[in-house]
Amino acid sequence: MRVVERSDSHAISGVQDVSQVIAKIAPADHGRLMDLTDFDRVEVQEGYLDELGRGRIVVSDVPGADHLAMVLDLRDQLIVYKASHPGVISADAGGGECKILLSEVNSERHPDVAVYTTPSPTGGDVWSIRVPARSIKRPCCRDSR
Repeated sequence: MRVVERSDSHAISGVQDVSQVIAKIAPADHGRLMDLTDFDRVEVQEGYLDELGRGRIVVSDVPGADHLAMVLDLRDQLIVYKASHPGVISADAGGGECKILLSEVNSERHPDVAVYTTPSPTGGDVWSIRVPARSIKRPCCRDSR
């Protein structure tokens, strides 16, 4: 893991203001310990998915076509449900559109599909207070190590 400055993404040293410093996560960081508050500010190496599980960095390969087929099938079912039950589901989101913060176990997860039944809060850190009614994540990817 390397430390970079938000503005120019070049390695720096002697930085006093930690709020301006983030880490760039790479596959070699799989299993490394990190705090949830620090993980929330990291950059991710392109081509990989990164989450925090019980305080450890989890690096995975981008899922394949079978995973996409499963997610599309699930979203099709949600469309039909939403059409026949208006007002029940306020939103459904994918892993790139939402995150689940689990501070009690020092984890950040990105479900394949999250279903929300309440309106989105406005302002502030939405993900620290917005919790899906249901979340689905298929364990499809092997860990990158």
